[in-house]
Amino acid sequence: MKIGMWELVVIVVVAMIFIGPDKLPEYARMAGKWLRQLRTYTDTATKEVKEITEPLKEMTEPLKEITDPLNAIKKDITDSMNDVTKSIDSIGKEPSKTEQARKAAAAEEEVVELEEIAPEAEAAEAVAAIDAIGNAADAPAEQVEPAAEEAAPAEETASV
Repeated sequence: MKIGMWELVVIVVVAMIFIGPDKLPEYARMAGKWLRQLRTYTDTATKEVKEITEPLKEMTEPLKEITDPLNAIKKDITDSMNDVTKSIDSIGKEPSKTEQARKAAAAEEEVVELEEIAPEAEAAEAVAAIDAIGNAADAPAEQVEPAAEEAAPAEETASV
């Protein structure tokens, strides 16, 4: 609490009226002594509280580090449960416009991903190379080298 200049003037004037000018310095000294004692008591209490709370803070920090991941997992599970609950609640209801828009966007992404698949010729070459490797593994050791040579031209065409 801060006391401004005008508040202090009002306090002094009221004190002069009730106490009198002759006893005012004596009461002012007593009030100053009480305020100093009050300040020392509050300072020591503050120091003691800090001495008690500092070790507690040091002990709670590792616990907080441990509980943060658990709280994140709890949040993820709660969010998943909410999603499942919403899905169950929406069974038999017409999908909203936002859900229809999401489904349409997902369908468009699937179409784009399907167009990015390699052409059939490259796929056929890859299958032939895999078959050649598989045949080489099943064949005796003398036939492995020719099978590997057959796979090599397929790999060269695939890299071109």
